[in-house]
Amino acid sequence: MSVDSFASQKAFAEANGGINFKLLADFHPKGAVAKAYGIYNEERGIAGRSSFVIDSSGVILDARAYPPGELPDPQELLGIATGS
Repeated sequence: MSVDSFASQKAFAEANGGINFKLLADFHPKGAVAKAYGIYNEERGIAGRSSFVIDSSGVILDARAYPPGELPDPQELLGIATGS
């Protein structure tokens, strides 16, 4: 998720070799979803770098914030999502 437009999200996905999951363009109203998840930075007008693992019932299984330059571990998040 980012507060960038759908077109920006599409370009990001293509520039990264195609991403096989949906990206949320939290563009209008700007940051509404990021605000609901508590990750919107009002001062900078951006969503903070974070990851959420949400099950099929909409329950948040895991939520993490990351400083700039640090990336989430996809295998760790996959393990949380699959319960392994």
